Amino acid sequence: MALVYSYIRFSTKMQMDGDSLRRQYQGAANFIDRGKHTLADLTLRDMGVSAFRGKNKHKGSLSVFLKAVKEGKVPKGSILLVENLDRLSREGINEAYRLFSDILSAGIKIVTLMPIERVYDKDSLTNIATVLEPLITFHLAHEESLKKRERLKSHWDERRNQINNKPLSKRRPSWIDWDDEKGFVLNKDKAKAIQYIFQRCIDGIGQKQILTEVADKFDPMGTSGAWTGSFVSKVLTDPTTFGQLQLHEVTKDGDRVPTGNPIDNYYPAAIDEGTYQRARLASKRRFNFKPGRQTEFVNLLSGLVFNARDKSVMHIQTSRAYKSKTGKKKEIPHTQRRLVSYASLRKMQDACKKSFLVDHVERYALTTLQSVKVSDLKPDNKTVEIEKAKAELETIEARLDELAQALTDVSNPLPQIIEAMNELQKKQKKLKEALHENIYTEPVSDLLTQVGKNSIFADDNDKRKKLRGIIHQLVERVDLLLWEINPRRVGCYIQVTLKNGGIHTAILTTTNNLPYVTDINIATAKKTPLNKLVKDIEKWRKKFE
Repeated sequence: MALVYSYIRFSTKMQMDGDSLRRQYQGAANFIDRGKHTLADLTLRDMGVSAFRGKNKHKGSLSVFLKAVKEGKVPKGSILLVENLDRLSREGINEAYRLFSDILSAGIKIVTLMPIERVYDKDSLTNIATVLEPLITFHLAHEESLKKRERLKSHWDERRNQINNKPLSKRRPSWIDWDDEKGFVLNKDKAKAIQYIFQRCIDGIGQKQILTEVADKFDPMGTSGAWTGSFVSKVLTDPTTFGQLQLHEVTKDGDRVPTGNPIDNYYPAAIDEGTYQRARLASKRRFNFKPGRQTEFVNLLSGLVFNARDKSVMHIQTSRAYKSKTGKKKEIPHTQRRLVSYASLRKMQDACKKSFLVDHVERYALTTLQSVKVSDLKPDNKTVEIEKAKAELETIEARLDELAQALTDVSNPLPQIIEAMNELQKKQKKLKEALHENIYTEPVSDLLTQVGKNSIFADDNDKRKKLRGIIHQLVERVDLLLWEINPRRVGCYIQVTLKNGGIHTAILTTTNNLPYVTDINIATAKKTPLNKLVKDIEKWRKKFE
């Protein structure tokens, strides 16, 4: 009697519906009953896992068993029971025999039930007659898998050649229906949900909130029967939304990689490619915000404001303050938000401990954007770069077409061609993203025309999120130099640097009703109460001139 580890594997999930699972399970049960062995608690089931590239031994249940053997958790003399040796491996003689001998060398027996029952142990490795049968089995199994692969590849290659006339299969995204006469048909109701997801992403809304909104407004789609965060995330990165299909192939390592050029207009589009790229850029900007702890307040200048004294980024610190109501003794509580140096929050040495009201900084920063035009976002010094990128993109696309044509010639080295195409496609993708980022298409004017109205965005987080996305495309950075005018009043020298090269400066104070001191003239500033800090201002400003 021995402890038996029964290993069951088949390559495709369709085999689960056939006889493979029942046959392997029943064979193992009969062996255990006949020999009065004990079935181990460790379940070894690789259903739909291929052994052709060793996926079962690297990622499947077999890998768990091999790890247990290596760690000494499988007692010596135990049995690994398989229907046939090709259940263990179809990688070829070298890899398959290495796996076979490693298991036996660890003191574990291997028992096969087909074509006849065989028992292999450590001594089998020194008997050439005993070893010969496993070697032949591994070789034949590998050759059979190779032939299957080539037949399958030939079949799909033929279907890909006919892709303009006939779809590869009925497989499609959940917002597309199938009609036996028309083929793929866009489901307009479901497409509205896809369009809504992309528009909200472009508006600067995060995926968590988009999920909540779309679940309230639209019926779920997909196999889960419910809206999920993973579905929303996948939709926002899925080129099938604008009708493009990217074919893939499996490498020798078992990795799924793109192959060939993307096929445009394969599916009916739910959105256009411009919307897709704008959503990708909006997601990228949101990732770069790094907002930290989530609050209801939307910081328009997140990650853009720096303290000129200690050079650290400035964060918002919220506190409860009180203001007197005219004519009454009662004080009304309100929330006060101030920009504080990160170095000060962390109590670092030489940190600037002064803080300044967020509202004042936002208001001035928004004022500087009144002068921004859409044309400012495409400055002359970028035009040449954009044209170069376009030319390079055309060259890459032409080269990809040549390589695709070369694939049809059997005399050409297939692996090298595919590798070259993969590299070119990566460059192609980066160039497209760069072009979309440099060619500004967001509707800025509608929001910027309202910027002058007091607190227009104060209670509207939706508009603030849209505006934040726009600001991060326009503003390079905001620098603040703070000083104490008196114990209850702080002055602020602010410099807003725009991405179009424009620089705006002003002096702000914590008194709401004072106008901005703009177009700073240091000579004039010396006559003001700020004269004791003019040297600091001059020294700091020289860095930007």
